[in-house]
Amino acid sequence: MTKAGDFPLEREVVITVKAYPNPSQKYQETVCVAGVTKEEGWVRLYPISFRHLPKGLQFKKYQIIRLKMRKHEDTRPESFRPDQQSFRLDKILSTAEGWRERKNWLLPTVKASMCEILALQRETGVSLGMFKPKEICELVVEKADREWNAIINQLSLFENPGKPLELIPFRFKYKYVCDDPHCKGHEQSIIDW
Repeated sequence: MTKAGDFPLEREVVITVKAYPNPSQKYQETVCVAGVTKEEGWVRLYPISFRHLPKGLQFKKYQIIRLKMRKHEDTRPESFRPDQQSFRLDKILSTAEGWRERKNWLLPTVKASMCEILALQRETGVSLGMFKPKEICELVVEKADREWNAIINQLSLFENPGKPLELIPFRFKYKYVCDDPHCKGHEQSIIDW
């Protein structure tokens, strides 16, 4: 059981990214989630045992979650540890009127380019951001070179493990050019679930 002071920040977060679950020695299976708050802007919420949450708390992308969180030990400034027991699901933001509801949350966070985000990362450690690529050059699909370990198959005495996590046999990446005049191109993995 957590104490009230363990998670001092109460926030509304619009969920924008749920990474594919990964096995974890410490947490069994986790999902890294990114979203936007009005106060901090971009936040990374980790760890979240998404598939082990009660069905009524398994949030969707572009859904507002009310939660308690605290700064994570992770050195990246946007990393926070959520109190999963505090999750309260709110509305899913609509795509009506040209995505008006979603844009109200997200447009204030937009950067000019990936090159700008990388410069911020070097200066401040920031590792999340949003931008529009100038041109997507290629979608790369490769055979995955990783294997799940036995952690996923270990059973907890107190939890129903549910359906086993399936390894995606491929990796996906975008190659693109951003809107910085000096951009030499970028390659980024797609880990969204």
